[in-house]
Order: sequence, then C-alpha cells, then structure tokens
Amino acid sequence: MKKCKDRPLSQKDPALKTRIKIIPWVVAGSMAGTTLASALQPVSARPNIIFCMSDDQGYGQVAYNRIDSKYLTPVLDDMASKGLRLDRYYAASPVCSPTRASIITGGHPYRVKVCHASFPLQFCRTTLPQMMQQNGYRVGHFGKWHLMGRERLDYIIPAGHPLSPGSMGFDTWVSAVNFFDCSEPGPFLSKMGTPVELKGDTSDAVMAEAIQFMKTSTEEGHPFIAFVWFASPHDPYKPLPEYQRLANGNKIAGEVCGVDHSMGTLRNALKAMGVSDNTLLWFMSDNGAPPNRGDNGFLDGGKNGLKEGGLRVPSIIEWPSVIKEPGVCTVPIVSTDLYATLADLVGGKMPEWGGTHDGMSVLPIIKGELTSRPQPIAFWHDKESFGKNYNDGVDETRETNERALVDNRYKIYCKGAGAYELYDVVDDPGEKNNIAGAFPEITEKMVQKLEAWQASVRIGLDANKLLIRTEK
Repeated sequence: MKKCKDRPLSQKDPALKTRIKIIPWVVAGSMAGTTLASALQPVSARPNIIFCMSDDQGYGQVAYNRIDSKYLTPVLDDMASKGLRLDRYYAASPVCSPTRASIITGGHPYRVKVCHASFPLQFCRTTLPQMMQQNGYRVGHFGKWHLMGRERLDYIIPAGHPLSPGSMGFDTWVSAVNFFDCSEPGPFLSKMGTPVELKGDTSDAVMAEAIQFMKTSTEEGHPFIAFVWFASPHDPYKPLPEYQRLANGNKIAGEVCGVDHSMGTLRNALKAMGVSDNTLLWFMSDNGAPPNRGDNGFLDGGKNGLKEGGLRVPSIIEWPSVIKEPGVCTVPIVSTDLYATLADLVGGKMPEWGGTHDGMSVLPIIKGELTSRPQPIAFWHDKESFGKNYNDGVDETRETNERALVDNRYKIYCKGAGAYELYDVVDDPGEKNNIAGAFPEITEKMVQKLEAWQASVRIGLDANKLLIRTEK
C-alpha cells in the first residue's frame, strides 16, 4: 500500500489516484502475500485507547474511498495508509443516539430502548466506561453526548444528572447534550457540570480538551481511554472560514476538513507525549451521511435507513506497537463490538443481553487470527419512532420499520410487512440486485436468525421500562 507523506493540510494525496486492490487479510504493498498476523506484534500491556467518532460522516466523505473526492482528508488518508482500514465497519444504527448507546452498553440500542435520535439511555448494566474504570483506566468523554433524551441544545448537563457522562463512568468530561457549533452563541458544553464556552473550530476545540486529559493521565502514570465524539460534519455546517476555503467553499467538506485537522493534532500530541506506539486509536462515524447531503460513495441509502449507506461508514485503527504494516479489513465489524473488544483486551467482563452477546471481540480479527465473522450482525430501526413516547417500544406494522442481517457475504433487508430482500454485499455493495429468488435457502436461514434475534430483543423492550423520564 502506498503511504502518504507528511504534508500540509491543503495538499491532496497523489496516492489516491491509484485504487488499492482489496484482498481480505493480505497486507498490501511490500507485505503482499503475507498474512496480517505475521505483520503484527503481540498486544501490549495496558495500551491507551482513543475512540474518535465523527457525526454524519458518510463512506464517501474520506478521500481514500474516492478517487474524485471533494473531501480533503490527508490525515485520515495517512492513517488508512499506515494502519488497519476497516472497509466493512458498520454503525449499529443509522442515527446517532442509538449508535452511541451501542458503544456504551455493548448491546443493540433497542435492548436499552434507545430507538432513535434523542432517546435517553434508559436501562444499562455495567457501562463500558465503568468497566474500564474497574480495570485501572482514567476515562474521559469530550464532545457530543446525546444520550439524555433532550433536544434543547443550550441545556448544560448537570454534574449529578443520572444520565450525565459522570454517572455513566467518565472521570473527566467536557460534553454537550447534543450537536453544537462553537461559532454559535453558547455555551453548549458542560465541564463536569460547569458551563464552558469553547472558541474556534468545533472539532479542534473539543480535541484540545481531550489532549489535556491525555497529558494529565500520562503525567500521573495512568493508562487512559478517551471518547472524542465530534459534532461535525452534522448541520448547521458552519466550518472555520480557513477550512471552508481549503474545501473550495463547500461547507460540509469544510467541516470534514476540521475533523481531519483535529486528528492530525491528536497524532502529533501522542508522539510528543511519547505514547503513540502503545495507543490504540480508532476512528469511525456514528452513521452514514443524510441523503442528498454529504456523500455515501457507491452505497445505497443514507442516514435514517438500513441500506448500506446508512450503516457502513469510514473506520480506521492505528496501533503502531501492534499493527506494524498497513492492511485492509473486509470482515464485518460493528460499533457494538467495541465493548467486547476492550473487555477482551483488559480482562473485563462483557454483559449479556437477552442471554446472548450482540457484539464480539474483534481482537482476533485485528491480529489476523480470524478471517471471517462467526456471528452475523443484526439491525433494527424505525424511521418514524423519533419523538414517540419512550415506553412505546417499536411499532413493527409501520412501513418505516426496517430490519436487516449482515454476514460475511450476504445481507437480508426488509421493511414493514414486505418481503425480505437478499443482497451479495461483497460483489454488490450498492445493493442493486435482489437475489432472494435465486437463493431461497440462504434467505430463509438468515430470516430465521434475524427473527430469533428480534425475539430476544423484544423481551428487553417489554421488560426494561423507563428509569429516568427527561424532557424532550
């Protein structure tokens, strides 16, 4: 794989003119023909961990995924050229709050009744931050929270609120109740209960707070895990003028430019602190881009729907002490896997949901020991559940109710009472050809798996009543 050179933010990566042939679990470039496992080192003890998640960034909104991209992402391109590029990474939901709930709980968002954006996290066992605390980590959250069921953007999260980041296990947090923009009159962010007004580019400002947390943790001798949840490129699309100029006047691309720049600031800070080699840095988006805004590449659909464009998003893992050579992963991975992966990494315990686990540890995939996913990924989403009573659960009779199941090659998809569709998302990632009629046995087996999973989720929807009612 060609590597990007260090360069100013305004320069395009010439390596993007050549498409990389994607071969599952073969390292490209000088390591071609070598299994990924041979290019990896043993997992280091107590690595630092950073989850950086953008907001509404579609699959096509990184330059490394499109030759003709209008998005300027030299830092993310460089990460993709040096780390592990996850080409089939899925958000657990096509909207923001549910995906965030999947990371915090390790379960599908419907199990905790976070059925749509702005639903509160209503029911949870040990959260991921709490599990990491129990295993000796300093835990910080920075940016968009969106798990309290509130729509008022100017609401300052109180320190003692039962759904605040602090109550969920974060030692340090500088968090906004929903999306925000530092160019708007604020404040929007709460620094552990105290209003704080950040200036400049929204992504850069949030990253500065996160880096300070990392420096303090490192100086005090503690491993850290930081959740940096950007508010970009979500509307209202007000990038820093400098970034908009670099993006040729495109506001959405300007916001992506800000995210990319902040990732470069982070990588430089980790090197300056001397911790970059033993830091697992994972970049992802919370869902696909809205249709007709942003760019989901060759994928069908977008935000608020279960076609690939709503779920399959850019994702990269950089971990220099472990991932020694660049690679491209085509095994399906989902945001729900993050909890199980860290539990595996630090020796923590993964909570069960409905007698099963929705996520799995992807450490064996990262280490090249597992070349296919042993269990499929299930999805469930109702576009019209937004704004409904939080105890109503899911109305499965609506045409807007969508379900899907993804395995290593195939995906079934259905909405309302319609027939199930089957797609080969390896050869047909754009979901153009429904092959259910040609492969009825595959379709039926996947339908049975999906319906069994849905039955286990319904138990939680019925039993997990609202613990905290918050205003909309």
